[in-house]
Parts: sequence; C-alpha cells; structure tokens
Amino acid sequence: MSGFFGRLIEHQKKNKDRAANFDFFKACMAGAALITMADGKADQRESASLKALFKVLEEFKMFSRRQGEEVYTRFVDDMTKDLDKGQKKALEAIASVKDDPEWAALLVAVCTTVSEADGSVADSETVVIEQLCDHLGLDAATIKAFEVDFFDELHE
Repeated sequence: MSGFFGRLIEHQKKNKDRAANFDFFKACMAGAALITMADGKADQRESASLKALFKVLEEFKMFSRRQGEEVYTRFVDDMTKDLDKGQKKALEAIASVKDDPEWAALLVAVCTTVSEADGSVADSETVVIEQLCDHLGLDAATIKAFEVDFFDELHE
C-alpha cells in the first residue's frame, strides 16, 4: 500500500516496535549507568562503548542517539544525587527484562561490553555484572563464558 495510508501504517508499525522494545532499551541504559557508576562516580572511560551502542540504536532506527543519551544521563544523574536511590531506580528498569532470558542475557552482554570499553574491567564493575546476573536470575559464570571482544571495534 502506498501513499498516505501506507506511510501511516508503516509509521504505526514502527511505533509498536519501538514501544515493545522500550523496556529493553531503558534497561540497557540503566545497566550502562550502573557500570559507569560502579565506583561511585561517572567518568569518561565508558563513553566509547556507549557511542557505539547509540550508533547501533540509530542504525536500527528504533531509538535515536539523543534518546539514549537522555535516558542514560537521567540514570547517572539519579545515582550522582543519591547513589542508593539511583541504583534502585536502575534495577527497577532492569527488572523489566527479567522474564525474557534472551533479553536478560543480552542486557548483561551490553553491560559487560561497557565495562570492557577501556580494555580492562575494574573489580567494582565485575561486582555490578555479578549483581545484575543475580538480579536477573542468570548464572554469572555462563555469562563470563561469552567472550565478546569489542575493544578494537570501539576504538576504530
């Protein structure tokens, strides 16, 4: 179907897909914020992996870089103001993918990639990854078995 109604239908389908995936999107941004704030403060070490993640979001035409940055920044700001309350908000967002094992594992993979962005993983980041696995009912040892090396790709 072409013309106005065809575009309207395609737009509606895209909005449905976007709405269906928003919880996962928000959970990924919350997880990335938890990794960033693992040591209690935000720094720029993880920015390369986040830029790559935002680029993928734009390529899928589901969410824009701006949307990703806004959601991520909101979680980081909440943790900066009150670490415990901010972490609780992030974990609530992450819990939305708990019932989908594929999304839960993918979320932890995203968070692991963010933690490896600078070529090393801090102990505090490892603790957060393990807590995320516990929170999502995943086996941390199984997640560690997935060797995903994006370091070279992130720093091209």
